[in-house]
Amino acid sequence: MNFFEETREEFKWLYEKYKLDEIEKSESPREFGNAVIVLKLGNIRMRVIKDRGQIFVDFCSPFQKNKYFDICQLVTFIHRNDKKKGVLYKYPEIGTSQEEQFKNINYILQANMDLIIPLLNDKEVLNNFG
Repeated sequence: MNFFEETREEFKWLYEKYKLDEIEKSESPREFGNAVIVLKLGNIRMRVIKDRGQIFVDFCSPFQKNKYFDICQLVTFIHRNDKKKGVLYKYPEIGTSQEEQFKNINYILQANMDLIIPLLNDKEVLNNFG
């Protein structure tokens, strides 16, 4: 299974719940298998990146078309005033299996997607964030 198929499979719930459209994808198999897939979620873009075996997810708001915000930074910002959830969200350690990386990112997305979307659609808050 290639990275794009695995992304579709691992984020199947996202594709179904948010009606994601794939708008761009590229792969560089000669460069450590690096790949990028850009998904459209309404007026928001979600980018899934595989870079030297590590998987990252970031988002672009409709107000800042060329600026992507890392999911861990967004979620840390969202929960900054919540003592129970206000921890620093981070990706798994380098060398973690791709399956475990997707599992970790899925956990973060499932717990926070309904908070991420309104944040990315709030121009005033985004100006203070980034």
